[in-house]
Amino acid sequence: MKSPPTSSEKKPADEGLRCPECEYNLTGLDRDVCPECGEGFDRKRLLAVAPSPVPIWGWRREIGSPKAFVLTLLEIWVHPIRFGRRFPRTPILRDARVFSRWCLGISILIAMVAFLPRNVASLNDVLDTLSTIIGVCTGVLFCEFLIAGTVFLPFTGNIEEHLAFQNSLALVRMTRAFLLLSTLCISIGVSGEMYFRSDWSTQLIAVFGTCAVVGYWWLCMVLIAKAHCRDGISIVAAALMIPVLTAISCVAGTFTAFAILGSFGGLPY
Repeated sequence: MKSPPTSSEKKPADEGLRCPECEYNLTGLDRDVCPECGEGFDRKRLLAVAPSPVPIWGWRREIGSPKAFVLTLLEIWVHPIRFGRRFPRTPILRDARVFSRWCLGISILIAMVAFLPRNVASLNDVLDTLSTIIGVCTGVLFCEFLIAGTVFLPFTGNIEEHLAFQNSLALVRMTRAFLLLSTLCISIGVSGEMYFRSDWSTQLIAVFGTCAVVGYWWLCMVLIAKAHCRDGISIVAAALMIPVLTAISCVAGTFTAFAILGSFGGLPY
């Protein structure tokens, strides 16, 4: 029978060291070369900027993923300034990727449940709905890259440019929580038109509700950018840049949707 490992044989504590190229855990290595991708690394520099878990969502192993997900959503929706201020300069990138995928997946599921039942008259209607969803997803991804590279890019001199962009993109991916919020509000409006009397008043409520969610997203994005970058960017600059970048992303998403429709036999309009 094998004896239990001694203290010297125990697995070393995680130092927070991750390969800048592939994010392999570098803890306990004798050589400063990543065994996964073969890239060399500067141990002292990486320890100085060791990645930290995303607040609340990074605790999901202790409190459970569903609870951590809901609490993180509420933190971003209700306390955007506090979230932006607490978000680490060098976050664990995987935390943000997993959270954003949860938001996107749940948003797509909600949208399909809300929109497909009213658009199943023909295959063309189904393709129209699916291409719209794909176009929106494309626009969201494009918008995230644009905002990460301009508004949210940390103005710090001790982080390499590509690492700074990855950290910035991680923060923007966390704000995909607002995509889930807008999908919920729009889907509730669509369901209300389906199951209740659809007249000008319900349509007006749906339009105002959508505008309110978009406006709140814009305000929260500005506040998060200012809280995270601190003196790196002014509120006025962020407030002006975000709508412009969003408009460009909407054009890209619309073009993608029309291209998909055209590949299936032309536009239905």
